[in-house]
Amino acid sequence: MTDTPREVLDRAISEEAFTRSVIALAQLCGWRVHRNWTELHSPKGWPDLVCCREEKGVGRLVFIEAKSARGKLSPEQAEWLSLLGRVPGVMALCIRPQDWDEVVALLQRSQA
Repeated sequence: MTDTPREVLDRAISEEAFTRSVIALAQLCGWRVHRNWTELHSPKGWPDLVCCREEKGVGRLVFIEAKSARGKLSPEQAEWLSLLGRVPGVMALCIRPQDWDEVVALLQRSQA
């Protein structure tokens, strides 16, 4: 079975390049994005990105752990995402290049 060009690209993109693409898209869609420069001063497993914007007069908060196609989620990362995702109104998720269409849909949702 031959891989599609999209599948080849998804596997080839590094976590860093993917994360930069997500940040650029989020900013284009009106999100404020925070990314720690290093993990040195963050709790172990803290998500890569914290994204916030107003939608329909209500603030929206999304925590994102970005991984390469083959990247592994650490137990600490899974714990943080689970805990943060249980906060009412907060979304916390792990995304990969193969999730790009869903990421676009999430970040482009109407602000009106």
